[in-house]
Amino acid sequence: MPARPENVPVIRHALTGVATALRLDERTVENLRLAVTEACTNVVRHAYAGEEGPIEVCVNSRAGDVTVEIRDHGPGIQPTKNPDSLGIGLPLIAGVCDGLRIARAADGANVVAMTFLREPRRPRPQLVSG
Repeated sequence: MPARPENVPVIRHALTGVATALRLDERTVENLRLAVTEACTNVVRHAYAGEEGPIEVCVNSRAGDVTVEIRDHGPGIQPTKNPDSLGIGLPLIAGVCDGLRIARAADGANVVAMTFLREPRRPRPQLVSG
């Protein structure tokens, strides 16, 4: 679909349905929603420099995990001497998923692949209020 701001919630909603159908636990579904929203927002903001281009989403479900790939055909993440200039998006994604791979595919697409374990191995922090 076109990489437009109004399509980010559509993608998030569709993937929430997929994650629920795959019977992922509630915390994993929320982490997936957050990571996918951030990755798609990055495509909308940065991939096409004001031009319109596609955003592609692929879900791969295996016995132990689910991987969501967000693909675009922009120039990709540009090298920088200042790591702080990358913002908080990629560290945020890395913090909520169990595996993160950023690569250039054979077809030239940029791929952000986020893996979520069906049964997380590491404890995830919980928000406690009160």
